[in-house]
Amino acid sequence: MLRNPIVRIVVFWSVFTFVMGWAGFLAETRMALPLDSSWVGDDRVRAGATYFDGERARDGTVPRRVIIEKEERFTEERITRLRTAGVGSVRVISDRVFSDVLDAMWWSVVTATGVGYGDKKPETGRGRLLAGAHMIVSLACMMLIVANLSAARVVKQLRLDAAGHATPEHPD
Repeated sequence: MLRNPIVRIVVFWSVFTFVMGWAGFLAETRMALPLDSSWVGDDRVRAGATYFDGERARDGTVPRRVIIEKEERFTEERITRLRTAGVGSVRVISDRVFSDVLDAMWWSVVTATGVGYGDKKPETGRGRLLAGAHMIVSLACMMLIVANLSAARVVKQLRLDAAGHATPEHPD
């Protein structure tokens, strides 16, 4: 089944599209950003890690207080406490671009096929780089499929001509 070059290209393209969707999801939803007060009240932005105030002693005897737990929403008080603790950037989980993995997969398929609805687009540099690579590879895959289909048609026609069969394009 995988002897056919078109099937191999389609399988590669499908796997590539899946991987790029997953990578795009991670690039756009899991990131480190400078602490920003605009996250207050935004349900689409959550802490990507647990942050504590103060330092823990090497023997672990000094307990630290939790400022924000992973997956919790940012509040003005939490942002102020993070700034007081000297935290300049934090890991965040953002649903601003993709709400879930299936949403990212949809974006990946739309990007791969060249439809490009524009409803979803990467906002980070990593996401844009992935999208650009995805578009270039997808265009190359489309060109390979068309080239293979054309080559198969030409080979078929040459075989018919060599066998002496008349075709509608080449009547005797």
